[in-house]
Amino acid sequence: MCLSLEWFSGRVERMQKWDANGLSIVEAEMALDEYHTSCYPVAIEMAEYIFQNWTARRLTLLSSDARAVLFEVWHEVISKKETENNKKIEAVLKDSEIGKKRNMF
Repeated sequence: MCLSLEWFSGRVERMQKWDANGLSIVEAEMALDEYHTSCYPVAIEMAEYIFQNWTARRLTLLSSDARAVLFEVWHEVISKKETENNKKIEAVLKDSEIGKKRNMF
């Protein structure tokens, strides 16, 4: 199964819905189960949302398999994105007046 362009463009609306109505454990686990399929963006989006919005206590409600996938996504995808973003920020700051004045680099 392939995800449609509409699915990709609906990210903001899905997150707003989860913010307003909550996100069930079942829905989160179903999305995380998609990680090793052709629909892996579903799992990545869900993992990003969970890490941004859930407490550690809420994470413990996920099944052990779902938690394993969640941290697999963190290790393989999310942490690498953050590292790349941090490098971009450092490069901008290095060239900026603020970075030069503060001798940040």
